[in-house]
Amino acid sequence: MNGQRWDAVVVGAGPAGSIAALVLARAGARVALADKASFPRDKACGDLVGPRGVQVLAELGVHVPDAGQGADLLAVGPSGRASRLPAFPGHTYAGHGVVVPRLAFDHALREAAVTAGATPLRARITAVEAASQLNRERASASVTPIAMATTPTESNGTANSEAACPASVA
Repeated sequence: MNGQRWDAVVVGAGPAGSIAALVLARAGARVALADKASFPRDKACGDLVGPRGVQVLAELGVHVPDAGQGADLLAVGPSGRASRLPAFPGHTYAGHGVVVPRLAFDHALREAAVTAGATPLRARITAVEAASQLNRERASASVTPIAMATTPTESNGTANSEAACPASVA
């Protein structure tokens, strides 16, 4: 895959990056979705998706397995302090949120982006070069490979192709 050209390189395959890659890939863009971690991976925070986020997922047609639904959610911090988070319905969104571990949430979003056509890369982005004023059609990103071959990243033992190679945005 060396020399591969993409219309967009999305750095970070968390919720924001995966959704950006999903939308771009569905629109027909050649998208690289780069993250330094192998997936699925867990994060320490963010297991709650509020009502507006639930609506975004519905609009994108993304199903997140193992998500629990709750109308009024109780968030408890590391100190043990709790806060009640009411979920009122809006004009365009549901009156509930979902609770799902980041391990499952981030993986589902990344898989949706890959299914839509984004190319997953396990790599660290080390530099980004902006397009010059004279040549606005071209920018590039330097990628430091972390994994050079297909690696097993699925919890069920199947493999995801995560190529690591220099990235250019055409």
